[in-house]
Amino acid sequence: MNIALGTNTYRDFIRGHDDQVRGVRTAYSIALPLIVPGQLRAGFAAGARESANAANLQWTLASPRAGSGG
Repeated sequence: MNIALGTNTYRDFIRGHDDQVRGVRTAYSIALPLIVPGQLRAGFAAGARESANAANLQWTLASPRAGSGG
């Protein structure tokens, strides 16, 4: 299964929501449309956990299954 993560789905995955975690764990490939990292980084900058959130995003993007969805 191939999946694409939107901003809200990524957030729910990071927060440990069962459906999203299960979907990401079983996916063959994970696409993040180009706009998603930008939206996430803007949200991180406005929050209190910018460094931790950025590290989680970097970990996700470094996965061999992750890629840009366009």
